[in-house]
Amino acid sequence: MKNFVYSTKFNISISIIEKITQLLVTLLCLKIMAKSLSLEDYGKYTYAASLVVMFGSLTCWAGSELIIPKLSRYKYLRPSIITHGWYLRVFYTVFSFIIGIFIAYFYINDDKIRFVFLILMLMPIFMEVGGIFICWFMVINQYIWISLARFLGLIIRLCAVYCIAFYKFSFEYFAYAYLFELIAFSVFLHSAYFNSEQRMRWVKFDKVILKKLLYNGALIGIGLSTSFLFLRLDRFFLEKYVSFSELSIYSTAMQLSDAFILVVQSILIVLINRLIFAYKTPRKIKQIIFFILGISLCGIVGCMILSEYIIYFLLDDRYIKSAHVLNLAVCIAPFILLNYLFYNIFLHYKCYILIGSIWVFGVVSMLILCNILIPEFHIYGAVYSIGISYLLMNIVYVYKYVKLRQMLDKKIELGKIY
Repeated sequence: MKNFVYSTKFNISISIIEKITQLLVTLLCLKIMAKSLSLEDYGKYTYAASLVVMFGSLTCWAGSELIIPKLSRYKYLRPSIITHGWYLRVFYTVFSFIIGIFIAYFYINDDKIRFVFLILMLMPIFMEVGGIFICWFMVINQYIWISLARFLGLIIRLCAVYCIAFYKFSFEYFAYAYLFELIAFSVFLHSAYFNSEQRMRWVKFDKVILKKLLYNGALIGIGLSTSFLFLRLDRFFLEKYVSFSELSIYSTAMQLSDAFILVVQSILIVLINRLIFAYKTPRKIKQIIFFILGISLCGIVGCMILSEYIIYFLLDDRYIKSAHVLNLAVCIAPFILLNYLFYNIFLHYKCYILIGSIWVFGVVSMLILCNILIPEFHIYGAVYSIGISYLLMNIVYVYKYVKLRQMLDKKIELGKIY
């Protein structure tokens, strides 16, 4: 039984079940919240949640992209990596929350939005301090504990959302559902780790390891933080130019589009590992690009046919305009998926500065395009801005990828591609 739990097939199977469950619970919570709230209230909630993503992204500076490779490479330093990684995550999340307090009281004017924002800003604290043990269980090939923690959190979130909607509490109370989910998630992972036979001992501070994690974390974190900022700039501008009712219609459509993209990305990462990273230089990229274009075309056609039925099934006729936004959002899916492909390739080759630079370029293009297109086309302008920004970033990625291939083929030092 123990060997079965450690097996790769078991971990892949439980991971697939977890992803499907997470998608279904997310859609079900979306349905309950959207139906129980007015358009304006749901728009306010999604706006507060978007601000949390934007200003809470500092927590990525000690993420799994940093910790997992270190744990895998330096087995004799695992106790130090776990200890220092945990402390760094606590520091970043608390610092992020302090910034959130200033934003709440000096930028947000609506009391209910401020309340939701502050409650949701607590989420990264529990997510990140518990997430350090996700890295550990992935390295030792015990994914079951991660999945059990997520299942527990999802059940708590679903029950809390249903109870809040059933008793018709105000929209800001839905923030507690997501907070309770992550508290349960973090507590479970802490308990699983400290009761594990393979747990690491806690060690004293080591300045060398701390500086190394800080430096490498900053290189990776700049790109990740900028990407989270990029992903929510559209909501930031929409709040200035459209009503919260329009924002709720837009957010609902984008959540459904994101669900489709996340499903494809979970398949895509397997193909990337099998067809690209199995070789010394990235190959068979054409096959993956054709897969992206093919599945995106299927998604676009399916969405054109079924979008209104999906909206009616999940929501109600108040959100019928979301079907048109959803059709447009799925049309930019190929650009998003191609960006995900190139991002993983350059991340694999540790081109952190390049990745961060491209995301900064994307943010700048989003700032310009949102200022131009959203006042003119409203919620549709936000979709246009995202699509054009991803297209511009992909052009840069393709140019750099060609140089990467040339240098890898000639065995030139990788650092010179900058």
